Amino acid sequence: MAANNQPLAATGSVLNGTATITLADGRALGVPWRPGQSYTFTGNTDTGPGTGRGQVSADGRFFVFVVTDALGKSFGLIGGDPTLAANLPRTGVAAHVVNNVITPGGLPFANDSVANDAALKAAASTSKLLSVYSERLGPGAIPGVPADQRAVSMQATVSIAGTGATQKSYHGVFLGTYFNDSTNGSVANAGAHSATFRLGGDQLVGRNTSSQSTMDTGAGNAIYGPTGEYMVHVPERIDNNVVGNVATATRTPQAAFHQPYNDLSGSAYYTITASVKDATPTVGTRTTQTLFGYSGGVVEVRDNTGVFSTRLIQTKGQSAEGVRIQTDATTNRALARIQIGNWTTPGAETNPTAIFELGSTADTHVSTSAFIDDRTYAMRDQVADNLPRSRVTPDTGQAEINIGSRTFLSSYNTASVDSLFTNAGVTACTCEFLTWGWWSGDIRYDNAGFRQGERDRLNLATYVAGKLSIAAQIPNMGSATYTGHMVGNVVNGANSYVQAGSFSHTWNFATQTGTLALGFDGRNFTGTSSAVNASGGRDFTGSFTSPAVGADVRSGSLAGSFFSSPTDAVKGQAGSFNITNNHNSYKAGGIFAGQRESNPPAQ
Repeated sequence: MAANNQPLAATGSVLNGTATITLADGRALGVPWRPGQSYTFTGNTDTGPGTGRGQVSADGRFFVFVVTDALGKSFGLIGGDPTLAANLPRTGVAAHVVNNVITPGGLPFANDSVANDAALKAAASTSKLLSVYSERLGPGAIPGVPADQRAVSMQATVSIAGTGATQKSYHGVFLGTYFNDSTNGSVANAGAHSATFRLGGDQLVGRNTSSQSTMDTGAGNAIYGPTGEYMVHVPERIDNNVVGNVATATRTPQAAFHQPYNDLSGSAYYTITASVKDATPTVGTRTTQTLFGYSGGVVEVRDNTGVFSTRLIQTKGQSAEGVRIQTDATTNRALARIQIGNWTTPGAETNPTAIFELGSTADTHVSTSAFIDDRTYAMRDQVADNLPRSRVTPDTGQAEINIGSRTFLSSYNTASVDSLFTNAGVTACTCEFLTWGWWSGDIRYDNAGFRQGERDRLNLATYVAGKLSIAAQIPNMGSATYTGHMVGNVVNGANSYVQAGSFSHTWNFATQTGTLALGFDGRNFTGTSSAVNASGGRDFTGSFTSPAVGADVRSGSLAGSFFSSPTDAVKGQAGSFNITNNHNSYKAGGIFAGQRESNPPAQ
């Protein structure tokens, strides 16, 4: 607990690879000193043999050790040159390499059973902890600095290990904000970590969640080095309450929470995450813009009796503006609004519409988003009372009902998993004019009027967005072929997994019809498409089928739109798809994205 944290003696010694660190009460502890490494070790404590994990920076100016004694009790030693509040950067960007100190080499912020899973570790794409700095670390007017600008940070890990029935997967996102910590006069970085995972094709979606903040050292926050080169995060919560121009921080020590879907009581765990600054990253274009698009995936349902089932995010519940991604280069923040019709089991008498509100670009001080560049960003559900909440309309004309949504998303580029495409023999669309990524989380229905007592979970569902083509600029003659990829969730019998596929769509602009050639999960599909009349030729729907394999026949539908690039009015296509079979034992849902390589058709 933060109340137990005490400063170490200001000096120590290193001799023959052993550092002697002196505690505030005069006791001394010897630990192995290996600069530039993260490692485990054994030794003796006051209560007998103990084990330890350590990390020392290459320059020896920062260290973190965690020692567990024979009784199972742990204590930590963290030290370095504290970063003065005035010396934390106020402009620019930074990248820190993250390390799970409790489980060296494990997935950051995750509980041990997930963090130390060999397959997940081997396949993991772990981004650096990326920061965009700002002059604004508290309330009050600052000349030339927008009131809603924040100094933000983010980190994402995505792992898709294996294929089909043996696949394991993980999606985790940390979001934080730098601000003045009124409790000790230093600067803190605080926010939250959210994750979902599946530890086997036949396993349910699990969840990790925690508040995260730089550790209270007893004299400040665990941010070290001349300009914030080192940080240590632990599962503590800091509420930064602002009244007028005064901010008051309240720190609450907590544990992280591991919640399997079949054991909602879950269990507590503790993390220590060390971050070491790396070379300054190259940042791409940062654009203040609003993009629109589609979402797709499979929802894992838990009813109020504990029975599990799955359902598709249906293409017939999609519209070209069902996903809205808004990025703001002046505030370093982003938001997403995901609206999905038919948020229920196919064939139900009602037609509920769900709206999920993630991130923010204004007002709140809660760490819900970070915008690094146009292809690197992350968000989580809005939680403050003064912001729109995620909600559902049970049926047409009925009142909205708030839902307990704890979802999050990250762009594919933040932590790319190219093995997903190579394993499927698919070439991913470069599609630089589009953005797409992963959407995961837990949705709880507590209120009467809609599925009270039930839950939904998403694990690596998908979204895609871009600049929708302007109907008046769409050609009315000629044809073109758009090629790219499909990515989606699959339920195949008792197994669930993530899969990639190929997309090809030849479109006749004169007749506003097309032919489809798709490859997904070991099957080839062909079909036809046509424009949606009310869209002026911008939007289209299609259907497709594959040859039977034995008695199994798979067929599907898609809904999509044309998207523009800065130089081409109809450069690409993107949308959502569904696939089912004739035995109700197979379902797949996700997004597709494609681009035209040839010259644009004549207008």
